[in-house]
Amino acid sequence: MTTFAAAKESILQQFVDEWGANSAFTFDNESFDPPTDAPWVRVSVRHAVSQQVSLGGLGNRKFDRTGLILIQVFGQLDRGTKEVDDLVEKALAIYEGKTVDLIRFMSATPREVGPLDGWLLTSVDIAFEWTQRK
Repeated sequence: MTTFAAAKESILQQFVDEWGANSAFTFDNESFDPPTDAPWVRVSVRHAVSQQVSLGGLGNRKFDRTGLILIQVFGQLDRGTKEVDDLVEKALAIYEGKTVDLIRFMSATPREVGPLDGWLLTSVDIAFEWTQRK
């Protein structure tokens, strides 16, 4: 893995490859009209801490990069939580405990937010880490 952009692309491609037709979805900075009568998902990638973990000459230094994938699952109000909970489980299964393109996906935490702007929201935070050589 060589760049932040490449890491983000791999993370989002993993979602596209695995999500299929479970629901409509969108990524950051995309125009999107959410459905009015079905659940939908928004996926964001946020890099966080970077740390140099080895010394050496140019091209031999290693930097550990960490971050979070934020998957927001929006369901219809007054329909219970099963529909949202099922989508949360599918989101967890895409990443939790896997390694894809040298990106290690670690802990995942679902957070029941509750009603928000006419939707029932649960957010899934998935920690990831990858190593960059520079």
